[in-house]
Amino acid sequence: MQSYLRRLGYRALRPVMARLQELEQTFDAGTRVIDRKIQDSWHDQNVRTDHLKILLTVDHETARETADLMAAGIHALRADLDALVEWGSPPGLARLRQGTLREVDAAVATALNRAADRDGFAAQAGVYFEPPAQVTWGPGRAWIAEVTAGSVVNPFLAVQIGRLERPAEVLDLANGDLALDLAVVGLGHRLAIAGRDGFPIDHPRVQTIELTPGDGTVAPFDAVLLVTTAPGDTGPRLERWGSSLPGLVKPGGLLAAALAVGAPGPDGAESLPAEAMTGSEVLKALDGWDVTDRALAVQRNAFTWDVVADDNPGEAGILLVSARRSR
Repeated sequence: MQSYLRRLGYRALRPVMARLQELEQTFDAGTRVIDRKIQDSWHDQNVRTDHLKILLTVDHETARETADLMAAGIHALRADLDALVEWGSPPGLARLRQGTLREVDAAVATALNRAADRDGFAAQAGVYFEPPAQVTWGPGRAWIAEVTAGSVVNPFLAVQIGRLERPAEVLDLANGDLALDLAVVGLGHRLAIAGRDGFPIDHPRVQTIELTPGDGTVAPFDAVLLVTTAPGDTGPRLERWGSSLPGLVKPGGLLAAALAVGAPGPDGAESLPAEAMTGSEVLKALDGWDVTDRALAVQRNAFTWDVVADDNPGEAGILLVSARRSR
């Protein structure tokens, strides 16, 4: 009788055991799915973190540190991360390519502003153009921040070079602004550029040359461009090239220059950094040249430049000079 009851109990428990086994298998399968979702979630988090690091490497060390912290578990910033990383994704770039100003956020504005710097991406690639007006970007907006020296310097120099009989041989002592170089060759002249590794385009009237002050291996030119529009520029300086200029220009040839000049203060100190010569010093360095045109470009405010007669050689600004070699 007891044996019968035991067999009956086993038969009754079989459905229960089968159900328990089925539940166990379901639980195991669900656990594996959850594990995969967790792994995928952490993978997505890490991918977004990597994208954020790549996107914000431009002067954003703090952002990279934040990304590292987020990878360690700061999920409260996940929404900010997604918003920033979205610009590194194809959909974000697609929206930006549509040209809608409202799609420009802080990260994109920072990259655009960096690209326009004198030492920005274009300058590093050797394709920098000095704009007549500097545009600054912000989230969803753009505005003119400054009218630059290029708005007065390039027109003055282009007029001087334009008076040469074509085709003239012109030497540019590496002013750094490709807009002026292209204007010279656009006027039909041939241009040699000193101090550049190369020219970014293949132009039939442009060549780059190796040249140092005092180098007598090159034939003299019909005209020389000498441009240094800021006291801190690393470009050609009159102090460095002054004594060599007569050997670079044919008799009667042209010197077209735009040179930052300072003004002595009441205590004898210059109002601009020490690198800047005064107007009087520039004119003294041009002894032996016949100055045919001379003016001073003065920046009155961020948006206004005045070109005035250089009656006061002690005033600060950009000295615009056109001179002919007399001896």
